[in-house]
Amino acid sequence: MMSDQAAVKRWLWLLAWLALFAVAAWLRLWQIGHQVLIDDEWHAVHKLMHSGYREIFLSFGHADHTIPLTLFFRLLADTVGLSEWRMRALPLAFGLATVLVLPWVARPWLKRCEPWMFAALLAVSPLLIHFTRYVRPYALTVPMGFIAMLALWRWWHERKPAWAWTFVVLATACAWLHPLTLLFTAAGLTWFGLIGLARWWQGDRGQALMRILPLGALTTLLCSALVLPPLLADPTAMASKSGIHQVQWLTFVRGWELLIGSANLLVAGLSLVLAGLGAWRLWRRDAAFLGYWIFMTLVALVVTVSLDAAWIHHA
Repeated sequence: MMSDQAAVKRWLWLLAWLALFAVAAWLRLWQIGHQVLIDDEWHAVHKLMHSGYREIFLSFGHADHTIPLTLFFRLLADTVGLSEWRMRALPLAFGLATVLVLPWVARPWLKRCEPWMFAALLAVSPLLIHFTRYVRPYALTVPMGFIAMLALWRWWHERKPAWAWTFVVLATACAWLHPLTLLFTAAGLTWFGLIGLARWWQGDRGQALMRILPLGALTTLLCSALVLPPLLADPTAMASKSGIHQVQWLTFVRGWELLIGSANLLVAGLSLVLAGLGAWRLWRRDAAFLGYWIFMTLVALVVTVSLDAAWIHHA
C-alpha cells in the first residue's frame, strides 16, 4: 500500500514538472517564428558582414556584438548558412534549460516542494522569457553565472574538484560573453580570499588562503586570455561606453520593474515583501550563503555605478 502511494506521488511530481516545463516552453516559444531581429540583435550581424574572424575576436565593438556569439554566427554563415532560427537556438536552449538546471544545482538550500516553486518562478519570469527570445548573451550568462558562483561556494565547502572546474569553465565563458560578469567572479573569489586571510590570522598557517589563490590565478589567466586581446587591440570600444551616464534613484525603480515585469506599485511592493521574506528564510538556513550573494551584488553594483556606463540610467 505504501509503495503504491509512493509511486503515485512520484508520478504526480513528474506530471507537475512536465506541466511546468510545458508552460515555460510555451511562454518562450509562442509566436517566435514571427519575431524578427530588432535593435541590439543586429550588432552581431553587422559585425560579421564586414569583419573576419580575427577582427571579430580583437574588438568588443562600439556597438557590443558579443565576440563568441558573433564568431559562432560567422562560422554558421560560412558553412551551413545563417538564419534567425539558428541565431536563436542557443538562447532558446539555455533559456529552457535554466528552468530545470538552476533548481537542481540549488537543491542543497531548498526543501520539499521549493525546487518546483523556484522553477515555477523561473518559468514565468518576464525578464528571463525576454532574454530567451532575444539574440544576445543574457540567456547564456544568467544560468552559467549563477551556476559558476554556486560551484565556487560548493567547492570551498565540499572540496570536490569537479565544482572547481565547473566554476573555472563557466566563469571564463561568462567573461567572454559579457565582461561585466567578471565583477561577480572577482567578488566571489575575493569573498573566499578574505576568509582565507581571516583563517591565516587565526593560525591556520595560510592553508585556506593557498586553496583559493591557485583557483583565482587560473581563472584570472583564462579570462585574461580571452578578454585582454580585444581590450588592448581596441581600447576605445570600452572607453567610449564609460563616463557617460549616471545612475539615478529612478534607475533602481526601473530595475526592479524589469525584474518583476510590472510597473504597478502594488505588485512591486508585494514582490519586494516576498523577496524580503525569502531572504529572511535563507538567512535562517544559511546566513553565510546569503552574505556571499549580498557581498557579490554590492561589489558589482558599486563598480557598475562608478563606471557611469552608457544608458545605465535606463536600468
